[in-house]
Amino acid sequence: MERSFKDKVYGFLILFFLFLIAIGIPFERFLADPWADLASSALRVAFFVGAIFIIKKEGLASSYWKTEGKGWVCCLPFFLIAFSNMFFLLIHGGCSPAGLEHLWHKAVLCLCTSMAEEMLFRAALLGLLQERTQKEWILILISAAIFSISHAVNFLSGVFIPVLVQMGYTFVLGLFLGMMYLRGGKLTLTILLHFLFNFVNNALFSCLYQGEWNLAFFITNISLGLIAFIYWLVLLLKEKGSQDPRSVNK
Repeated sequence: MERSFKDKVYGFLILFFLFLIAIGIPFERFLADPWADLASSALRVAFFVGAIFIIKKEGLASSYWKTEGKGWVCCLPFFLIAFSNMFFLLIHGGCSPAGLEHLWHKAVLCLCTSMAEEMLFRAALLGLLQERTQKEWILILISAAIFSISHAVNFLSGVFIPVLVQMGYTFVLGLFLGMMYLRGGKLTLTILLHFLFNFVNNALFSCLYQGEWNLAFFITNISLGLIAFIYWLVLLLKEKGSQDPRSVNK
């Protein structure tokens, strides 16, 4: 029996609540590394597995794992943003390795976090939104906005500016991930991009660079982000134009 849109919304809200639990337990307060990261990773994997059953039960999405068609190929350049901080190191130097022994469990945590977030914000959320519209730009913007706003939970850590910055770049990242998912990349590619972005630009970069976020750092990241955004916009407008009946030669 087909579930109503209202029931699917309730199903998504349950999934979102479980997600907040999975990412919200501060294991680092009572466990040392690597156990804190491994405990957090295990909880995210549990959410990922549970989400598979909930998505199927609620009918939120049907095909969300394997790539489809070739539309996702044009989205591959988005992978460059996962290395924006590495470009900064390459151009400006300042590499000072430290804490590399912790990279393995940071990698596990980044992977499990990416799996959980992509299952929720791409597979479940986009599947739900597609019940009401098929317009790509609306689907991408709404899912990216909700993805960004969900990071506001980090305000509970007591910091303000870094969380605002995080919400800004996660919105832009959400635009790229949303397009990649909708154009056939599905979770196979979005999890990979999300993982590389988190691991390379955060965990790995933190081990290689011990300096401050200076002007050159922001200029490098903003420049690459702007180039990627312009490319995203071109892809979006090109697709929209091809679907516009007025663009068809009579």
